[in-house]
Amino acid sequence: SAVLGLRFDQKRLAVRSVTLGDIFGVDASKTAVAPFINNDGKMFVSLSLPTGNIVTTSGVLALVEVEALADGKVELAFEKDVISFLAPDGRSIAMKY
Repeated sequence: SAVLGLRFDQKRLAVRSVTLGDIFGVDASKTAVAPFINNDGKMFVSLSLPTGNIVTTSGVLALVEVEALADGKVELAFEKDVISFLAPDGRSIAMKY
């Protein structure tokens, strides 16, 4: 499972949808996932399968659909304090940025 966080300028960009990526398998990929926070320029979402197991160890984790709300430079960044990955046995997986 994973928790992802994004930070952006809410006047220029809006997150419209999040779907599971192909790492979760063909049957689950493109399944919509509701973010638990999606306001004030932040979007946090938890990604996991009901069974708790991924099908492959590499691939696309999630697809995030965004909408431009205004012209100009848009900055989209990962919220590093929110991002976490867990192995099937519950161990935390370290990430390097």
